[in-house]
Amino acid sequence: MRIIKKIGKAILFFVLGILAQPFVFILLIILLVMCMGRIKYKIDAKVGEENSAYAEISYFMRLVKLVVSYAEGETKIRGRVAWVRIGEDKPKKMKKSRRKKSSKKMQVKRIASSMEDKDFASIGDAINYAKSEMKKNKDDAHDNKANDFTPVDSKGIAFTKRDSTESSQDTKSFKKESPEQEKDSPGFIALAKAILTYPDLKTIIGLAFQCLHKFVKALKPKKLDISGVVGFDDPATTGWFMGAYEAAAGVTGLRPHVRLLGSYHEKALRLDIHAHGRFRVIRLFTPFIWLYFKKPIRTLIHALLKKN
Repeated sequence: MRIIKKIGKAILFFVLGILAQPFVFILLIILLVMCMGRIKYKIDAKVGEENSAYAEISYFMRLVKLVVSYAEGETKIRGRVAWVRIGEDKPKKMKKSRRKKSSKKMQVKRIASSMEDKDFASIGDAINYAKSEMKKNKDDAHDNKANDFTPVDSKGIAFTKRDSTESSQDTKSFKKESPEQEKDSPGFIALAKAILTYPDLKTIIGLAFQCLHKFVKALKPKKLDISGVVGFDDPATTGWFMGAYEAAAGVTGLRPHVRLLGSYHEKALRLDIHAHGRFRVIRLFTPFIWLYFKKPIRTLIHALLKKN
């Protein structure tokens, strides 16, 4: 019986493997196409008296799109995935709630029935009596509504002032106890010591910087234009900053793309930033794959896994 069960399981897994091969193949093709797709981005920003920013990211022939904008202290996010929209350009108009108002005809009938038993000298006295009755009914309804109000919590259960004071005391006692419970985990400290005392630490730091350089190079914009005016309270600080900027721009080659002027008479910060570019998704992962296959990184990972 055991041999028959094993043969049956082997046949079942074999059939499932044959049936699953087309789905796995299709899934791999979809992942490959998605990794080879390009992400386009565009950034426009202004810093100064009026701060504003606009960022747009699109992927796979604009099938996926995300737009983030900031203006007048408000941030708006909207996007689209295929035909499904996330966020809207125009906010929906809130429907006005229809409040049930008591019919004026009913009020007039009630007041008229109460006036049948009374005699008035003139029509003016009757009108004044009717107005006073309407005002009295309105004031009574307002007082009843105010008396019926009781504070409730999020679950709709009414609570009193005593309950609120007890809850505040509980929160205070919890705040006092919480710092005593916070302790540094020994595992994190041991992990940090193992990394800092590793013999090939300099080599690993150099490889990490190379990986970061490859990652930034993959995201390098096709067009970059930054211009503006920078000034500090102290003119000496402004001069020091402009000297550092000129040196960095000359070394990195950013002088054609970044143009800054120093303001030595007043404190100022005005910037105009424009950038757009595109990159393939797979280029974001290649630097980390390259880093993983370096021997010092793999030995460090294996050593950390063994200690854990």
